[in-house]
Amino acid sequence: LQTMLYSEIPKHEKKEYHTLCAQILERLFENDLEEGVFLITYHYQKTNYKKKFLHFTGLSYEESLKRYALEQAGYYLRNIVDFYFDNNFINQKTIDKVLELAFLIQLTGNHEQIEETFHYLKKSLEIAQDKNWEKEQIEIFIRLGSGYYFLNQTGAALTYHEQAMRLAEKRGEEIENAHPFALLGGLYYVHY
Repeated sequence: LQTMLYSEIPKHEKKEYHTLCAQILERLFENDLEEGVFLITYHYQKTNYKKKFLHFTGLSYEESLKRYALEQAGYYLRNIVDFYFDNNFINQKTIDKVLELAFLIQLTGNHEQIEETFHYLKKSLEIAQDKNWEKEQIEIFIRLGSGYYFLNQTGAALTYHEQAMRLAEKRGEEIENAHPFALLGGLYYVHY
């Protein structure tokens, strides 16, 4: 019944109702935002208030992390990344969010979602290469390599990790992330 009634409300009115609900909930939970943040976020997602949407989606992401709800945190972070990609707001901070998202999803081990992060990572890599952001390129190569490693595609994983190492060497930097070294060590151990 609720779904049927909701479908009868014109789209512009739905946005007005969601805005009203979000504003009321924001006031209601102003002293205990942790309790109402997910509900407030839900309603702002359905409105045209994009700054509020980003703000509360970010808070929901952080609250999900505090609760160790990694899949839920990934959901909120993906919404933020999608917003930036859909609106072509791709800069170094956006790439940092993409790297966070890929790491988080790789922690959950969901193969389908890991593959989905490759779209974000490869688009970020194109932009980082175009802008000559080498530090970001190194991190993207590592995250791509790790993703392919988790999907048991060691050839692709090795290729991306080697690219990260070559670029880091060119810059005179050390890679602090142990994952590429663990992969290389594992591959050499198996082959000998």
